[in-house]
Amino acid sequence: MNSFEPFKEELLTIARKAIDFGLNGDKYIPDLSSLPKQLSEKRATFVTLRERHSLRGCIGSLEPSQAIALDVAENAVRAAFHDSRFLPLTKEEWPHTNLSISVLTPPVRRIVSNREEILSLLEKERPGLILNSGLRRSTFLPSVWESLTEPASFLDALLRKGGFAAETNISELNIYTYAAKELK
Repeated sequence: MNSFEPFKEELLTIARKAIDFGLNGDKYIPDLSSLPKQLSEKRATFVTLRERHSLRGCIGSLEPSQAIALDVAENAVRAAFHDSRFLPLTKEEWPHTNLSISVLTPPVRRIVSNREEILSLLEKERPGLILNSGLRRSTFLPSVWESLTEPASFLDALLRKGGFAAETNISELNIYTYAAKELK
């Protein structure tokens, strides 16, 4: 996985600017020609907002479709103002809000035949996980392992998040794993 650690400050600045502009009713589009060429590389990202250590918004992309700088700006705005779990971020909340960016590796399809296999994989790797079936899709970033430390609770919470029944036959789901580098 290419490391974007050397560009952490540029990416965090892009996310902050996008939110600042959004709070003022404007849209910020990073000028790729003025940024290091690595920030034009297509990458999938998530932007997570926390207010006083509580989740305040988290939205991202799972597949690389645009330059990382553009993806970060777009996902920062979506996390701040369009996460359906929260009201839009306000100017009063913004100074108390921390943000982090997760840069994802491309998802890898995993074929598992039962619950025990996926739990074993989760125990060994502690990856980001995508569950997909029909129109339902849900994901947890690898950082979710900090709060859901047991593979069974991680999987069950992700099934609930995606609206899947607890007794869903795991072998009938499309399962993908990925890694993520968190920048904060």
